[in-house]
Amino acid sequence: MKISLIIPYHNEEENILNTLNLIKSQSFLPQEILLINSSSSDKSSEIINKFSKKNKYLNIRNLFANTKNPSDSKNFGILSSKNKLLAFMDCGIYFPENWLYECMKYCKSENVDIISAPIKFKANNTFDAAATAQLWGYGSSHFVIPGSIIKKKIFKKYGLFENRRAGYDLIWKKKIIKNNVNILKIKNLNIKYENFNVADNSRNLFLKIYLYSNASAKLKAYYKDKIYICSTLIFFTILFFNQDVGLVLIAIYFFFRQLFFPVYKARSFQVFIDYPLSLIIMFLVGFIIDSARVSGYFKGYLCTK
Repeated sequence: MKISLIIPYHNEEENILNTLNLIKSQSFLPQEILLINSSSSDKSSEIINKFSKKNKYLNIRNLFANTKNPSDSKNFGILSSKNKLLAFMDCGIYFPENWLYECMKYCKSENVDIISAPIKFKANNTFDAAATAQLWGYGSSHFVIPGSIIKKKIFKKYGLFENRRAGYDLIWKKKIIKNNVNILKIKNLNIKYENFNVADNSRNLFLKIYLYSNASAKLKAYYKDKIYICSTLIFFTILFFNQDVGLVLIAIYFFFRQLFFPVYKARSFQVFIDYPLSLIIMFLVGFIIDSARVSGYFKGYLCTK
């Protein structure tokens, strides 16, 4: 079966060449490679064009359609693709040379609609380990759109991604899971971020979560924004009228952010073994994440049409 590889990019001149070389080194090559320019302002497109001329056999199509977000760039790639199988990848992610080969083994099965090489969340420093533990679980693996091969008929049946900068993938995954779409996760095949999973310092962490939360606020079938806003309003109301109860809630919150969430999400204490100093900053990192989310969600509701 023939496959189209779809990769959106925005100002990726530092990563794009490495991504192209990872594609080139695949033991199974896609029949076409669609790189969708999400309104880049750097030299990413020039790098792609030079690489394409030197490697014409790869059949690279460098497309630009005034797309702004990863979601509408992916959608444009889906609509522009020529094949029944669609592979997705992002820049800045490492994928092994047998990624497509291993996934393609299962594509002929009619009982499998999505084949995924899950992303493995390790870390590159203590701060990133703590942030990873709070968000996904240190050492955990998750099904994500990058690294997946999806049959084109799934998009025809359940629709494309909602045009948003963030959160669109979560909503789409919920939709297909709700409709019992068959997803096969290849456990012994993982992709990973080449640099940091989340961020290497508090400023970058706050900014990243804030922008993501602001972009995903009011997204259809997305409830985290409502939960955060309501919880924040309830907490400050309780703290205003009854400080003793408010202090108890703060203590409970500290326990959950300091220990419960990191251990529960990973189903282990491994992050504290690999990065002992993460125990010192774990609560602070969790608090930064929640503060950024609340700020982003409130702005999304108050300032977004």
